[in-house]
Order: sequence, then structure tokens, then C-alpha cells
Amino acid sequence: MRNILKRLEAWVISWRQNEFERAAIKLALWHSLGIFLVLVISSILIIVLYSAGDVAVHVEDNIPETEHTALSLYELQEHLIEVIILVDLVMFFVGLGISYLDARRILRPLKSMYQRQEQFMGDVAHELRTPLTVMKIGTESLLRQDRPTPEYVDYLHDAHGEIDRMVDLVNNLLYLVRHKKVETTSFKEVDLAAIIDFQVKNFLPYAAEKGIEFNFVNPGPKIVTGSANDLHRLVQNLIKNAIDYNIQDGHIKIDLTEEGKRVLLTISDTGIGIAANQLEKVFDRFYRVDEARSGETGAGSGLGLAIVKAIIDKHQGSISITSTQDKGTKVAIVLPLK
Repeated sequence: MRNILKRLEAWVISWRQNEFERAAIKLALWHSLGIFLVLVISSILIIVLYSAGDVAVHVEDNIPETEHTALSLYELQEHLIEVIILVDLVMFFVGLGISYLDARRILRPLKSMYQRQEQFMGDVAHELRTPLTVMKIGTESLLRQDRPTPEYVDYLHDAHGEIDRMVDLVNNLLYLVRHKKVETTSFKEVDLAAIIDFQVKNFLPYAAEKGIEFNFVNPGPKIVTGSANDLHRLVQNLIKNAIDYNIQDGHIKIDLTEEGKRVLLTISDTGIGIAANQLEKVFDRFYRVDEARSGETGAGSGLGLAIVKAIIDKHQGSISITSTQDKGTKVAIVLPLK
């Protein structure tokens, strides 16, 4: 008995905390109440119409009234109210079940959105808490007692790096929030090949730190219609990922070709790769492939590919990723030509 009470108490607590379950039940009850009122009104009308004109005890003149017919009509009149009440109750509970299932179906997208929002806010708080904690600990250490000037300088350098990281995080978040509000009517003709060439040269010093070599031959102008800033950000994020998740002395190959009225951009690396069961999650915000190994690479906040996907969608393109663990990853992007 005690176990039953504990289970009942746990269910009540869970039900109280589950806002969407309560909303589904309330919605189902209101829906069923409407059905029940309709049934009651229709039942009353049936009784009134059946009783009017004494239709319950007479039959058409051309049909002879037998003892069996009279008895059946009498029994029907005698139990009509009970039958109607029983039918109404059955219909009410059937309607209640259907309404509950329908309410859950209607609320499912809202519940999913709410859960994603909660996770998103938790991820943002976690990302901001780490650099703030680092700066707080460093500040407290410096305030406890006087330190040599070099220690103050070292701390300021570290704090500056953490501030840069937070600024980058906030800028990425703002982009993800605002990108859908940007009108595509502002798109212009952009040379994608020139953008890639610029970003490759820009990342050469960063790649040289790991001895990574680029293989990109500029194929000449590849004109697409879009936002130059967005396409720069797209290429920048993909190249940075290819470097961050690459091995020491690795390679990055970039190809840009035309396929009919489309342009195909592929970026292949010789990095750590991605497990097959993680590929479908890489575009989720704050998702990192293999957290432990990501930390070793110094990778970012996990917003890079989410931003890439947002840019691709805005430019009516498509993106696919194929990867083999410990061998490398290949990203393929298709964009329409002008």
C-alpha cells in the first residue's frame, strides 16, 4: 500500500510539473464538454419530439398493430431516456479519449519548441559561465595581494581572450536570431571563388601552426546571388572547422565546380572525423562532436555549423556531410548560380 501511495504521489508531482500534459488534459476536457453539451441538447430534442403527438404508442394506419408491436413500442418509450443517457455517456468518454489524443498532437510542436528553448538557454548560460568564472577567479587572485606587473599583464591577456570568445559567441547568437529577418531582396551577385580564395589566404598563418596544407586552385569566377558577408562567414566557419578538427600536418582540399545551373563546393580534411550516429546532430546549436576531443582542438562554441546551415537555407542551397572517424570529413554544398 505504501508503494502505491508513493507511486501516486510521484505521478501527481510529475503531472504538476508537466505543463503540456496539464494543458492537453484541460483542452481535452473543454472539447469533450462541448461535445457533451451538444449530445445533451440533441437528446432533449429527441425526447421532446418523440413524446409530441404520442408517436410512441401509434403506428401508421396501414400497418396492423399487433401485441408484439405494441409491447416493443411500449418498452422503447419506457427505456428511451435510459438508452439516450447511456449512449451520451459512451459518446462522451469516447470523445474525451479522442480529444485528449488530438490535444497532445496539437501541443506536440509547442512542447518540442519549448524544450529546445530551455536547452538553448541552458547552453548559452553554460557557455557564458565558463569565461566569466575564469575572469572572476583571476580577479580575486589579483585582489588578494599585490602582484608583480607581469602577472597583471598576463591576466589582462587572458581576460582579453575570454572577452573575445564571449563577443564571438554573442555575435553568433545574434546572427542566428536575426538571419531569418533579413530580406533576400538585398542579395547581389557575388563571386564565390574570390571569397574562398580570400579566406584560404586569410587562414594560412592559422593553419601553419598545425602544419596543415591547403589544396585549392581558383577555377575562375563562380557568380552566385546572395549576401557577400554571409558567404564569407560560411566559408570561414567551414575552413576553421577543417583546421580545428584536423590532425597535425594534415591536408585540406577545396573544390569549386559548376553542375548545370548550380555550383558545388566541397571541403575535405584529414581530421578526426565524425561518428555516423552523430552526423544528424552536427547542425544543432551548441552541439560538439566528441566533447573530450573537441576540447583538445580548442574548437568553438558549437554554433559554426548551425550558422552554416542557416546561411545555406537562406540562399536556397543544400549541404551534406560524409565522414569516417580518424580519416576525415567531407562537406558538400550546392548553391544556385545567378
